[in-house]
Order: sequence, then C-alpha cells, then structure tokens
Amino acid sequence: IIEEGLEKDIFQEDEDGSIYVDFENGKYPSAIIKRNDGSTLYLSRDVANVKKRANEGFDCNIIVVANEQDLHFQQLFEIAEMFGIENIQNEHISYGLVHLQDGSMSSSEGNVIKLSDMMDKAVEKAAEVEQRSVDNAEEVGLGAIRYANLSVSRSKDIEFDWGDVLDFEGDSGPYLQYTNVRAKSILRETEKEGELVGKLTEDEYRLVKKLGEFPEKVETAADQREPAKIANYLSTLSEEFNSFYHSCQVTGVEKETEKRRVEIVESFVKVTDQGLELLGIEPLNEM
Repeated sequence: IIEEGLEKDIFQEDEDGSIYVDFENGKYPSAIIKRNDGSTLYLSRDVANVKKRANEGFDCNIIVVANEQDLHFQQLFEIAEMFGIENIQNEHISYGLVHLQDGSMSSSEGNVIKLSDMMDKAVEKAAEVEQRSVDNAEEVGLGAIRYANLSVSRSKDIEFDWGDVLDFEGDSGPYLQYTNVRAKSILRETEKEGELVGKLTEDEYRLVKKLGEFPEKVETAADQREPAKIANYLSTLSEEFNSFYHSCQVTGVEKETEKRRVEIVESFVKVTDQGLELLGIEPLNEM
C-alpha cells in the first residue's frame, strides 16, 4: 500500500526517509505513514485493511473506537478516497470515555478497571441492593452496566456512579427490568384475554401512544448507530407505565375495561421485552 501510494503521489518521502501524506487545502494535519526506521503505523495498516475489505466485497466497514481517535479515522477515510476506494462505506462509530467518581480511566495513570472486575462488582452490588434475589443478581448487575453505557449518547462521556447505576427507582437498567416484571405480575393475576375495546381513558391513551413509537425509535437507533435512542425511550415508556399502573386498576374492574387494560399491559410487556433484548439486557419474570 505504501509503494502504491508513492507511485500515485498520494504519499511523499521526507528527507529523513519517512513517508507521509498531506491533505488537500490543509483539511487535516499531515500524517506519518512509515517511520524512517522502516516501521509502519496504525494509519498505514488501517489503509491496507480498508482496501482489503473493499476487495473482498464488504458493503460497509464499521469501526468502533473511542472518540480520542476521531482525527485518525477522518484521515484514514480521506486517504481511502485518495486511493479511489469507493465501493465500500467506511464508518467510524465514535464513543466517549467512562469517568469514574474519582476521575476517568487511564492506562497511563494506572487507574484502569477491567471489565471482568466491574461485572463481578455489579453482580455483588445488585445482590446487596434491597437484598434482591441472588438468582437474579447477575442479570440485574450486568443489565445495569449495559444500560449505564448505552443510555448515554455515544458522543458523550459517561459519568459512572454505582448509586445511579443500580438505582431501582431512577433512570437505570434495574428500574426497567423491575417495571417489566411488575407488568408481568399483573398479567398473572388475571385470566382475561386482552382486547382493545371501548374508549381509552386519558392515562390509557398516553401509554398506548407511547407504545406506538417503538418501531420508529428502533429504526432511528439503527440509522444513527445510537442505542441511546432505545434506552431513553424505554425509560420514558416505563415512567408512563408506572403512571398508568398507579391510576388505572387492571383487575377487578368492569369486564370491558379489564380486557382493554390487559391488552395494554400485554403490549407493554412485548415492547419492553424486545427493547431490553436489543440492549443486551435480559428481561426477567421475577425480581
């Protein structure tokens, strides 16, 4: 790839023997492709990788790397265009960094936490919170970490606080799981089959309207590579359901009303089951 770049005048050789690339009109800073000792860098290897994938018939090349490398990938994709590599869609999925309560994680400063250690700690803490069932601790703990990461727009840094992450009452993975379980417990209390009959009350209408937004939210999340769209939607939906739960009795009411509300609760369970699974969070039957 370096020889081809030199032949096409994409790359230039410096007096010290290093190879570099300049970008038209100073669009990006010049970048070293090969050091004067003959060693290559990530940029040269990534260009070769993009070309290899294009030649192998890939339609899309998606690279998921933190936003610290934004410039690197801007330069990479610009070089790919200079090489005429146009039969593949190159996309950098950039994301922010995780900040602990006492600062961000940094390998140079020695305060990096291994994911495996964080997952173990999440399970332990989930078991401690309100003395939840140990049987569910793993699903709750891991779901809490996933939600904490995916509920923040990927362009932003994450402020990680265990108190918020495992808050069963707030914007968290456990809150979504618990609300989903609450809805399932309602369905276990009734033998009625759901049917959307009769006129909706205002509280019912708000929840039904919010449920209808799910397909659009999923499509938007996919198009924008932004799982936070789903996470934030599920949080708002769960708040709407809990409002419905406190204001609308489901069982022990007039037959038509019960059938209608059972149908609404069933729809909520279906949507939240699917939404949680899309986020990699396991829906539970009991908590």
